[in-house]
Amino acid sequence: MREIPLRVYEILCKEAAVSGSEVLSGNTGFMTGMNFIGTSHTTSHYSLCTALPRGEWGFTGRIVTDAESYNNTMSCAVRAGTDMILTPNARTFDDIEGMDNSKGYGLDKIREAAKHRLFVFVNTAGISVDSGLSYAWVALPVVISVVPALGAVAIFVFMVFPAFFVKKKEA
Repeated sequence: MREIPLRVYEILCKEAAVSGSEVLSGNTGFMTGMNFIGTSHTTSHYSLCTALPRGEWGFTGRIVTDAESYNNTMSCAVRAGTDMILTPNARTFDDIEGMDNSKGYGLDKIREAAKHRLFVFVNTAGISVDSGLSYAWVALPVVISVVPALGAVAIFVFMVFPAFFVKKKEA
């Protein structure tokens, strides 16, 4: 696996440049799939998620998965080094069976996952990007919504409001 399928990821970790970051080198994240290496789920494979990228290649980013299959797989994934679990259920680490989130190894792995995610967030250009675009386009929706509102107020003031104060004709 090191020679063919993982070689691309090794090159990304060692040689890619992260624009706007002086700290990060290589890519900022990997996504594991919903497949197996032998009998181990890729999101739960310690060698694939921690030993190889972080230990040998010096990877400092985050490892993400959207492959939620079973509850026990997710606890193994967190222990193996998966940092983000993207699921439609919006589950938290507290919902994962087998994770002791109040002390010990489970808490250490959750802290480590948070550290990887925050490290990437703080050290990428995404939080300080200045596009150089002007914000003149904001005036268009304001004008489109304010002009009809002013027209409605004018109609009320000049047509509806006077109807309530009709002067009686003196005979």
